[in-house]
Amino acid sequence: MTLFRKHVYNPILDQVIGSLKERFSAYRTLYADLSCLDPSRFGTLVSDGIPDSALSKICSLIPCSVDVSQLREDLVAFATIYPELKGSLSSMYYSAATESDADDGAAASYSEDAVRKELCGNCPSCAIRILHNYRMHEKSFDTLYQAYKVILTLSVTQVHCERCFSKLKIIKSRLRSTLTADHLESFVLLSMEQNLLNAIDNEDIINKLPCTSLQYRRLLV
Repeated sequence: MTLFRKHVYNPILDQVIGSLKERFSAYRTLYADLSCLDPSRFGTLVSDGIPDSALSKICSLIPCSVDVSQLREDLVAFATIYPELKGSLSSMYYSAATESDADDGAAASYSEDAVRKELCGNCPSCAIRILHNYRMHEKSFDTLYQAYKVILTLSVTQVHCERCFSKLKIIKSRLRSTLTADHLESFVLLSMEQNLLNAIDNEDIINKLPCTSLQYRRLLV
């Protein structure tokens, strides 16, 4: 057991730790900013405050110019009232079928006929839903809303990218080796977003198909 720990277990453990440090240490500042915007840490932010060096990396990623001090003030103010707003998540509805490109594509629309889905209230996705649902993103917390849009589009790990390549290998098989780039992209999107695909009514697809071609219109209408 001693030889196994020395020659097998410890080298593998050192290699794993070294690989993690090499992959994530360069983005330590960004991960620290992401943790500040995590609703599960809002209680600590309200009691201890936000470090002076926090949120600067996030501000550099926002397309429009953002004042770091203003973002910190907005985050503290939002974290203070978040426990009260969090209770309203139970009355919200979310469904992939009703998700739309409202405003600039960052928020989702809600309707009574949507499929109920329990929202945790402890993730950035729930925070941006609250901001959009109460229209706080228009004036009060516009800067904070922009920051949440950035972090929700960041890929913190490579899992999503690797999943795309796995799907690509399944789709572009030996029998489908002659797929064009446009058709391959469409198949990948359908495979990756199966929850959206399953929520679409077949009748809606049939009704929209005649609009794409005059020949389809003659056959289906």
